[in-house]
Amino acid sequence: MSIKLVVNVGSKEELLQKIETKEITQYVKVQFNCICCGKHSIKGGRSLIRRPILTCTSCSNKESSKAYQSNEDAKRRRLVAYKVTMARKPKKSKVKSNLSHEEKMRIALKKRKQTNLKRYGAENTGGLNRIPETDEQKKVRIEKIRKTKLEKYGNSGYGNPLKGKATKLKKYGDANYNNQKLSKRKYFYNNTYFDSSWEIAFYIYLKDNQITFEFHPDIFFKYDFNGKQHNYYPDFIVNNTPIELKGSQFFCNGTMINPFDRSQDELYKAKYNCMIKNHVKIISNKEIKPYIDYINRTYGRAFLKECRVHANK
Repeated sequence: MSIKLVVNVGSKEELLQKIETKEITQYVKVQFNCICCGKHSIKGGRSLIRRPILTCTSCSNKESSKAYQSNEDAKRRRLVAYKVTMARKPKKSKVKSNLSHEEKMRIALKKRKQTNLKRYGAENTGGLNRIPETDEQKKVRIEKIRKTKLEKYGNSGYGNPLKGKATKLKKYGDANYNNQKLSKRKYFYNNTYFDSSWEIAFYIYLKDNQITFEFHPDIFFKYDFNGKQHNYYPDFIVNNTPIELKGSQFFCNGTMINPFDRSQDELYKAKYNCMIKNHVKIISNKEIKPYIDYINRTYGRAFLKECRVHANK
């Protein structure tokens, strides 16, 4: 059984019905047209379950602002009641300590060491000042964990598969559901998934200005690294020019690197040389800013955030 990540809703009645039938849960995104301004919007299921009103973020903020302004009298009454309540309570006398901050910290550290010694048999059980455990202490700790698992679950290598399946069944509707596939946050717009907000901004700008382009085209360039052949796929083809959207963190000293795994720098360098060889235009932080600004001006600053969704790919 697969979980739907995006649900389309046309009216409040349909929204309430899908909430009741559990088709809309807190883990899905809901697409709808705002009942106030008619703008196409995306909201999380969690917020709509709490407040089932089909309004975009902008209109919701306006309504909240109106309600806030209309409750000035209520706020004044609450303030008067709060002052009366506080006047009835006896005032606590504040005794200032003459101890310096360093002395207070020494006392707190001494107390923590005494507590750790009483509970765990060691003064420092964690943190930067942790005392390294001996081989004998490590054996005792591992044996204690093994005995606890064996006694509690009947298996010293316990991973609680039954509880894991029950949680997945409750959360995703499938006991064997692989939620690791949703670890990468993606974006959804116009029935298309995007890897980043940059891709959506560039995609919408090209579409709005009727510029000929292909998104994630079925075109690739080959390059070799360590005797193996690799394929590089550009993000866009715009007027027959391949385009790559890449943040500045991927570049260092005039070449491309992998900032998340520096052991792959040579591979990324070979990929970068392939991009240069095939005249790929790279759009980085400075070049992407006008497209982001266009989206913020045209669709609102909350638009890109509303398009964010987990992609089951």
